[in-house]
Amino acid sequence: MSSSSGKKKETVLETKTSPSPFGSATVKLFLKSSTLRVHKAFLADKPQLYGTGSGGVSGEIDSTQVLLKETSLEVGHVLVMWLYSGTYQLLPRDAEATPREALKTALEVYVLALKYDLSGLESLARDQVTRHGDEVGIYTTINVVLEVYPLKSKGDEWLNEFLSTRTKEALKNDPTSAVMPKDAGEQEETTLIAKTIVRSVLDAYREKSEELVAREAVLEEATRALAAQQLSFDNVVRESANAPPAETSAPPRQESSIPGPSEESNYELAPEEVPEVFAMAVVEELSLPRQAPGSPENDWVMTSPRAAELEPEDLAVSSKKSKKDKKGKKNKTAEPEPEPQPEPEPEPPSAPEPEPAVSKKDKKKKKKGSIWDDLVEERAGDSKGLGESGAVADLVVEDHPDPWATWGLTRKPSKGDGKRPVLY
Repeated sequence: MSSSSGKKKETVLETKTSPSPFGSATVKLFLKSSTLRVHKAFLADKPQLYGTGSGGVSGEIDSTQVLLKETSLEVGHVLVMWLYSGTYQLLPRDAEATPREALKTALEVYVLALKYDLSGLESLARDQVTRHGDEVGIYTTINVVLEVYPLKSKGDEWLNEFLSTRTKEALKNDPTSAVMPKDAGEQEETTLIAKTIVRSVLDAYREKSEELVAREAVLEEATRALAAQQLSFDNVVRESANAPPAETSAPPRQESSIPGPSEESNYELAPEEVPEVFAMAVVEELSLPRQAPGSPENDWVMTSPRAAELEPEDLAVSSKKSKKDKKGKKNKTAEPEPEPQPEPEPEPPSAPEPEPAVSKKDKKKKKKGSIWDDLVEERAGDSKGLGESGAVADLVVEDHPDPWATWGLTRKPSKGDGKRPVLY
C-alpha cells in the first residue's frame, strides 16, 4: 500500500514539472455558445487574458478557466489557433464565408486583441480587416463597424484612419459606386445608416470640389489677365525706350491783363482825390509829342485828346523842328571829339548883377497868381529841357492856359491865399 501510494505521488510530481507545454494542465475557455480548452503554459505570459477566471463565492481567481461570454466560436477558434501557432486561421466552414462575414470576424478578433493587449493578434487582425474591407463597399464596411462596436472607436486611431482612407478611395475612384453596396446579398435596410452618413459626406465633398473648381477657374482667369497686363506694360516700356526724345516747346506766353500806357483807363477819380503831383503829370503828358502807330519814324503827332484840336500847321512846325534837332544831334555825334585844352586860370569873382526892379503892382500880381500859372509858364519857356517839346508847350499855353480843361476838370480859384486850386 505504501509503495503504491509513493508511486502515485511521483507520477503527479512528474506531470506538474513536465518540461513540455502540452504536459501542463488545461484551462477551459467559456465562450458565448461553446467551451474550448487550452494548456496553461500557453496562457502563462498573457496576464490580461489569464486573469479573467473566477470561482466560488469568494471571487478568488480560478486558474482552471477563462470567461469569454461575449466571444463567438469563430473568434474563439482564431484565438486558440493564435495561442498555439501564432497564425490567423478560421474554422474550415468559415473558409467559404462571404466577404462581409469575414470582415465581421476580423473586426471582432481585432476588438478582442485590443481589449486583452494581444499585440501579435491585433496586427494580424488589422491585415484581415484591410483585406476584406477592399472586397466590400464603403457602406458595408461602415455598417459592420457600427455593428461590432458602435461608438467605441473614439481612441482607436488606426480604425478611424482606415475608415477615412476607404471613404476617400471610394469617392475618388468611382463616386457612383458608393451609392450602392458591392455585395449582392446586402439588404437595403442594413445599409440605411451607412448610406445616410456617406451620402452626407459625398454631398459635402461634391460642394467643396465645385467650390475649389470655381475658385481655380477664377484664379486662372486672373492669372491670364495679369500676364496680359504685364505684357502690355513691357511693350509700352520698350516703345518708350526706343522712341526719340520729344522736343520740348516753351509754354505760350500769357498776355498781361494790366493796361499799358496807351490804353485808356476805366476808372475815375473823384476831384478831391486828385493830388498835386498827378496834376503835374497831366501837364507833362500834354506837353510831350507821341508817335502814332504805323507812322514813319520821324512823324510825331499828339496822341492825347488835346492833339485833336491842334492845327496841321502847328503839327508840321513841331515835326520839322523835331527832325532838325535830331539831324543836329546826329552831326554832332559824328564829329570827332576835340583834344582837351588846358584849363584856364579861374577869374576873380565878379560882382553880382543887380536884379531888375520889380514894381509893387507886379509883385502883388505874381503873389496872387496860382501855382498852375507858374507851372505852365515854366513848362512853356523851358524848351531846352524838353527837347523838341517847346513848340507844343507854346501851343498849350496859347490855346489852353488852364490844363484842367483838357481832362474835363473845372478849376475854381480859392478864396484864401491862392496857393492850391479847388477841383470840381
